[in-house]
Amino acid sequence: MKRFFFYPLFITTLFIFSCSIATHRSRNYIPPRPVPTDAIKTHVLVAQLIYNEEDELIGHSHGCGSIINDNGQRVYVLTAGHVVETRRLLPDHAHHLNLAVRLSADGEWIPARVERRQEDLDAAIISFPSSPLRQFHMLPIAEEDPEIGDIIWGIGSPSYAFRMFIHRVIAGRCGRDIPCRCCTGNQVCWTLDGPAWPGFSGGAAVNRDGELVGIIVALHMFSPNRDPASGVIISLSTLRPLISDFLPNGQE
Repeated sequence: MKRFFFYPLFITTLFIFSCSIATHRSRNYIPPRPVPTDAIKTHVLVAQLIYNEEDELIGHSHGCGSIINDNGQRVYVLTAGHVVETRRLLPDHAHHLNLAVRLSADGEWIPARVERRQEDLDAAIISFPSSPLRQFHMLPIAEEDPEIGDIIWGIGSPSYAFRMFIHRVIAGRCGRDIPCRCCTGNQVCWTLDGPAWPGFSGGAAVNRDGELVGIIVALHMFSPNRDPASGVIISLSTLRPLISDFLPNGQE
Protein backbone atom coordinates (compact mmCIF):
# COMPACT_ATOMS: atom_id res chain seq x y z
CA MET A 1 0.00 0.00 0.00
CA LYS A 2 2.87 2.37 0.85
CA ARG A 3 4.46 1.62 -2.48
CA PHE A 4 1.19 2.52 -4.23
CA PHE A 5 1.21 6.05 -2.69
CA PHE A 6 4.98 6.54 -3.12
CA TYR A 7 5.13 6.30 -6.92
CA PRO A 8 2.57 9.05 -7.72
CA LEU A 9 4.26 11.32 -5.18
CA PHE A 10 7.67 10.65 -6.66
CA ILE A 11 6.50 11.32 -10.23
CA THR A 12 4.73 14.55 -9.21
CA THR A 13 7.80 15.82 -7.38
CA LEU A 14 10.05 14.99 -10.33
CA PHE A 15 7.70 16.79 -12.72
CA ILE A 16 7.62 19.96 -10.59
CA PHE A 17 11.42 19.92 -10.23
CA SER A 18 11.90 19.53 -14.01
CA CYS A 19 9.54 22.41 -14.73
CA SER A 20 11.41 24.68 -12.31
CA ILE A 21 14.74 23.90 -13.99
CA ALA A 22 13.29 24.51 -17.45
CA THR A 23 11.84 27.85 -16.31
CA HIS A 24 15.18 28.90 -14.80
CA ARG A 25 17.07 27.98 -17.95
CA SER A 26 14.60 29.76 -20.20
CA ARG A 27 15.04 33.00 -18.22
CA ASN A 28 18.82 32.79 -18.40
CA TYR A 29 19.13 31.28 -21.87
CA ILE A 30 21.25 33.23 -24.33
CA PRO A 31 20.73 31.97 -27.87
CA PRO A 32 24.01 31.21 -29.65
CA ARG A 33 25.03 33.56 -32.42
CA PRO A 34 25.32 32.07 -35.88
CA VAL A 35 28.72 31.30 -37.31
CA PRO A 36 30.00 34.50 -39.02
CA THR A 37 29.81 32.98 -42.48
CA ASP A 38 30.22 36.37 -44.25
CA ALA A 39 33.88 36.24 -43.23
CA ILE A 40 34.54 33.33 -45.58
CA LYS A 41 33.74 35.57 -48.56
CA THR A 42 37.03 37.36 -47.84
CA HIS A 43 39.06 34.15 -47.70
CA VAL A 44 41.69 33.37 -50.36
CA LEU A 45 44.19 30.58 -50.86
CA VAL A 46 47.80 31.80 -50.87
CA ALA A 47 50.60 29.76 -52.40
CA GLN A 48 54.14 29.88 -53.66
CA LEU A 49 54.01 28.04 -56.99
CA ILE A 50 57.18 26.02 -57.56
CA TYR A 51 58.53 25.68 -61.13
CA ASN A 52 61.41 23.75 -62.63
CA GLU A 53 63.86 24.95 -65.29
CA GLU A 54 61.37 24.07 -68.04
CA ASP A 55 58.88 26.39 -66.36
CA GLU A 56 56.67 23.46 -65.42
CA LEU A 57 54.65 23.63 -62.22
CA ILE A 58 56.00 20.93 -59.90
CA GLY A 59 54.34 21.86 -56.61
CA HIS A 60 53.20 24.64 -54.35
CA SER A 61 53.11 25.67 -50.72
CA HIS A 62 49.88 25.86 -48.75
CA GLY A 63 48.45 28.76 -46.75
CA CYS A 64 45.66 31.29 -46.83
CA GLY A 65 44.75 34.90 -46.16
CA SER A 66 41.89 37.38 -45.97
CA ILE A 67 41.01 40.38 -48.10
CA ILE A 68 41.20 43.61 -46.08
CA ASN A 69 40.86 46.19 -48.87
CA ASP A 70 40.11 46.71 -52.55
CA ASN A 71 41.03 50.19 -53.79
CA GLY A 72 39.94 49.51 -57.36
CA GLN A 73 43.48 48.83 -58.57
CA ARG A 74 44.88 46.30 -56.13
CA VAL A 75 43.23 43.88 -53.70
CA TYR A 76 45.15 43.63 -50.42
CA VAL A 77 45.37 40.40 -48.46
CA LEU A 78 46.62 39.79 -44.93
CA THR A 79 48.48 36.51 -44.45
CA ALA A 80 51.25 34.89 -42.41
CA GLY A 81 54.84 35.82 -43.17
CA HIS A 82 56.04 32.24 -43.50
CA VAL A 83 53.42 31.58 -46.18
CA VAL A 84 55.19 34.00 -48.55
CA GLU A 85 58.73 33.10 -47.50
CA THR A 86 60.85 31.81 -50.38
CA ARG A 87 64.15 30.58 -48.91
CA ARG A 88 62.81 27.59 -47.02
CA LEU A 89 60.37 26.59 -49.80
CA LEU A 90 62.74 26.40 -52.77
CA PRO A 91 63.89 22.77 -53.13
CA ASP A 92 67.12 21.80 -54.89
CA HIS A 93 65.37 20.63 -58.06
CA ALA A 94 63.26 23.79 -58.37
CA HIS A 95 64.15 26.82 -60.48
CA HIS A 96 61.91 29.61 -59.23
CA LEU A 97 58.79 30.47 -57.23
CA ASN A 98 55.78 32.59 -58.13
CA LEU A 99 53.45 33.98 -55.47
CA ALA A 100 49.78 33.53 -56.36
CA VAL A 101 46.29 33.52 -54.87
CA ARG A 102 43.20 31.49 -55.65
CA LEU A 103 39.68 32.73 -54.97
CA SER A 104 37.89 29.39 -55.15
CA ALA A 105 38.74 25.72 -54.82
CA ASP A 106 38.78 25.15 -58.58
CA GLY A 107 39.72 28.69 -59.64
CA GLU A 108 42.80 29.75 -61.53
CA TRP A 109 45.94 31.04 -59.84
CA ILE A 110 46.23 34.85 -59.92
CA PRO A 111 49.75 36.35 -59.74
CA ALA A 112 50.37 38.29 -56.53
CA ARG A 113 53.18 40.28 -54.96
CA VAL A 114 54.39 41.06 -51.45
CA GLU A 115 53.60 44.63 -50.44
CA ARG A 116 55.00 44.60 -46.93
CA ARG A 117 56.52 42.12 -44.59
CA GLN A 118 57.95 42.70 -41.12
CA GLU A 119 60.93 40.49 -40.35
CA ASP A 120 60.25 40.15 -36.62
CA LEU A 121 56.54 39.50 -37.14
CA ASP A 122 55.08 36.45 -38.86
CA ALA A 123 52.67 38.48 -40.97
CA ALA A 124 52.64 40.04 -44.42
CA ILE A 125 50.50 42.07 -46.80
CA ILE A 126 50.25 40.82 -50.37
CA SER A 127 48.17 42.09 -53.27
CA PHE A 128 46.77 41.05 -56.63
CA PRO A 129 45.07 43.05 -59.43
CA SER A 130 41.51 44.16 -58.86
CA SER A 131 38.79 43.63 -61.44
CA PRO A 132 35.73 45.76 -62.28
CA LEU A 133 33.91 42.54 -63.18
CA ARG A 134 34.08 41.14 -59.68
CA GLN A 135 33.09 42.37 -56.24
CA PHE A 136 35.64 41.57 -53.57
CA HIS A 137 34.33 41.34 -50.03
CA MET A 138 36.51 42.93 -47.35
CA LEU A 139 36.94 41.65 -43.82
CA PRO A 140 35.96 44.27 -41.19
CA ILE A 141 38.47 45.04 -38.46
CA ALA A 142 37.63 44.75 -34.76
CA GLU A 143 38.33 47.69 -32.47
CA GLU A 144 39.82 45.65 -29.63
CA ASP A 145 41.83 42.50 -29.02
CA PRO A 146 40.05 39.37 -27.77
CA GLU A 147 40.23 38.38 -24.13
CA ILE A 148 40.67 35.06 -22.37
CA GLY A 149 37.46 33.06 -22.66
CA ASP A 150 36.28 34.80 -25.83
CA ILE A 151 34.98 32.60 -28.64
CA ILE A 152 36.68 33.00 -32.01
CA TRP A 153 36.33 31.31 -35.37
CA GLY A 154 39.38 30.47 -37.43
CA ILE A 155 39.15 30.21 -41.22
CA GLY A 156 41.59 28.00 -43.09
CA SER A 157 42.20 25.76 -46.06
CA PRO A 158 43.29 22.33 -44.87
CA SER A 159 43.77 19.51 -47.35
CA TYR A 160 40.79 18.85 -49.63
CA ALA A 161 38.79 21.76 -48.21
CA PHE A 162 38.93 25.31 -49.55
CA ARG A 163 37.18 26.98 -46.63
CA MET A 164 36.69 25.52 -43.19
CA PHE A 165 35.76 26.95 -39.80
CA ILE A 166 37.22 25.94 -36.48
CA HIS A 167 35.47 27.00 -33.28
CA ARG A 168 37.94 27.87 -30.53
CA VAL A 169 38.17 29.71 -27.22
CA ILE A 170 41.03 32.03 -26.24
CA ALA A 171 42.93 30.04 -23.59
CA GLY A 172 45.73 32.42 -22.60
CA ARG A 173 48.36 34.88 -23.68
CA CYS A 174 51.65 33.46 -24.92
CA GLY A 175 54.55 34.18 -22.62
CA ARG A 176 52.30 35.32 -19.79
CA ASP A 177 49.71 32.63 -19.12
CA ILE A 178 51.37 29.86 -21.16
CA PRO A 179 55.09 29.46 -21.96
CA CYS A 180 55.66 29.97 -25.68
CA ARG A 181 58.56 30.54 -28.06
CA CYS A 182 56.36 31.39 -31.04
CA CYS A 183 56.12 35.11 -30.24
CA THR A 184 58.92 37.46 -29.30
CA GLY A 185 59.42 41.04 -28.18
CA ASN A 186 56.26 43.10 -27.67
CA GLN A 187 54.05 40.89 -29.79
CA VAL A 188 50.69 39.98 -28.29
CA CYS A 189 49.84 36.39 -29.20
CA TRP A 190 47.02 34.22 -27.92
CA THR A 191 46.84 30.46 -27.58
CA LEU A 192 43.63 28.65 -28.38
CA ASP A 193 42.00 25.73 -26.61
CA GLY A 194 42.66 23.40 -29.55
CA PRO A 195 44.85 22.92 -32.61
CA ALA A 196 44.89 24.76 -35.91
CA TRP A 197 45.77 22.28 -38.61
CA PRO A 198 48.19 22.71 -41.54
CA GLY A 199 46.56 24.92 -44.14
CA PHE A 200 45.27 27.41 -41.56
CA SER A 201 48.48 29.49 -41.60
CA GLY A 202 47.58 33.09 -42.38
CA GLY A 203 43.88 32.43 -41.90
CA ALA A 204 41.71 34.99 -40.17
CA ALA A 205 40.61 34.69 -36.56
CA VAL A 206 37.25 36.45 -36.28
CA ASN A 207 34.95 37.25 -33.38
CA ARG A 208 31.22 36.63 -33.12
CA ASP A 209 30.52 39.73 -35.20
CA GLY A 210 32.71 38.45 -38.04
CA GLU A 211 35.44 41.04 -37.35
CA LEU A 212 39.16 40.35 -37.63
CA VAL A 213 40.88 39.94 -34.25
CA GLY A 214 44.09 38.23 -35.44
CA ILE A 215 45.61 35.68 -37.80
CA ILE A 216 46.55 32.06 -37.20
CA VAL A 217 50.30 31.56 -37.43
CA ALA A 218 51.49 28.51 -35.51
CA LEU A 219 50.83 25.28 -33.70
CA HIS A 220 52.20 25.61 -30.16
CA MET A 221 53.31 22.44 -28.39
CA PHE A 222 52.34 22.23 -24.73
CA SER A 223 54.18 20.39 -22.02
CA PRO A 224 53.44 16.62 -21.72
CA ASN A 225 50.94 17.11 -18.90
CA ARG A 226 48.74 19.41 -20.98
CA ASP A 227 46.93 19.16 -24.26
CA PRO A 228 49.28 18.06 -27.04
CA ALA A 229 48.99 21.17 -29.19
CA SER A 230 47.22 24.49 -29.55
CA GLY A 231 46.78 27.06 -32.27
CA VAL A 232 48.44 30.46 -31.89
CA ILE A 233 47.09 33.75 -33.25
CA ILE A 234 48.83 37.11 -33.54
CA SER A 235 46.55 39.74 -32.10
CA LEU A 236 45.09 42.69 -33.96
CA SER A 237 46.96 45.22 -31.80
CA THR A 238 50.26 43.69 -32.94
CA LEU A 239 49.14 43.59 -36.58
CA ARG A 240 47.69 47.10 -36.78
CA PRO A 241 50.99 48.97 -37.49
CA LEU A 242 51.62 46.56 -40.37
CA ILE A 243 48.17 46.78 -41.94
CA SER A 244 47.06 50.35 -41.17
CA ASP A 245 48.35 51.83 -44.46
CA PHE A 246 46.39 49.23 -46.44
CA LEU A 247 43.01 49.51 -44.71
CA PRO A 248 40.03 51.41 -46.14
CA ASN A 249 39.53 54.98 -44.95
CA GLY A 250 38.07 55.04 -41.46
CA GLN A 251 39.52 51.71 -40.32
CA GLU A 252 43.14 52.74 -39.80
